[in-house]
Amino acid sequence: MSNLKPVLPSVSVLIPTYNRATFLGECIESVLRQTRSPLEVIVVDDGSEDETNSVVGRFAKAGVRYIRKSHTGAPDSRNIGIDACCGEYILTVGSDDVMFENSLASLLDAWIQWPDRMFYYGNLLATNLQLEPFLEVKYPNWLDQEHRLRSALAFTNQIGDGFGMIRRGALEKMGGYSTDFPRCQDWEMWVRAGSDLSVVHCGKTLGYWRWHDQNLSGNRKQHARVDFDRVIRERACLSKSGEEHATDLGWKILEVAKQGRSVWIWGAGESGMAMRMMLDRMDV
Repeated sequence: MSNLKPVLPSVSVLIPTYNRATFLGECIESVLRQTRSPLEVIVVDDGSEDETNSVVGRFAKAGVRYIRKSHTGAPDSRNIGIDACCGEYILTVGSDDVMFENSLASLLDAWIQWPDRMFYYGNLLATNLQLEPFLEVKYPNWLDQEHRLRSALAFTNQIGDGFGMIRRGALEKMGGYSTDFPRCQDWEMWVRAGSDLSVVHCGKTLGYWRWHDQNLSGNRKQHARVDFDRVIRERACLSKSGEEHATDLGWKILEVAKQGRSVWIWGAGESGMAMRMMLDRMDV
């Protein structure tokens, strides 16, 4: 039996930001405290009008790189950051969020067990502005169940990319994040990845995820958000045949509906619409 330790992949930490000077320093400090150090830390500033430049400047001696651009939105900021990163994997951190000090170590431990997957992720702690937790966001473990994941994505985003580690080559193959989706760009990308999507839940909680009125997490019911959700759900439904969806979701019993029985949907709003969309795809 070999006692050689695996050669870990290099990881770049990417922090896209826009007018988050109040929180950005705390975010960068949490990245620099990691028990396993990343290859590099890159902040991409989407044309901030606050003190972002000064905040990042405090970390210049620690090697934090700063890229400033005009205000073109989060997906474009991420894509510019991807182009600048040198690591084999890219770990994205929201500039108002805080990593736990063993987050990168937990993701790399998962890589050791299941190398060369596309995306490694974990749970998150949703907090208020003062980092007081009010909800643990537990994502399902889709390891070797990606065929089911691709169907489940027709209902909601199953794996948020906050604190997640994604293979840079996979991002480049897909052309990065879609600039057509200023919101929900990670969910859209999972759907677009199709059969290339392979994921590992590391089994750990990775950090504090701030929810507030000024960030995307705190505005989950805006009409624009709902419109993007609908488009993504439609694409997820169309990504496979109704027969494949029925099999992967364990819904084969609904085939009896085609014999004349009724199907009642208990629910309303986005959930009810998603269910109706899927049943239509299955010709029920």
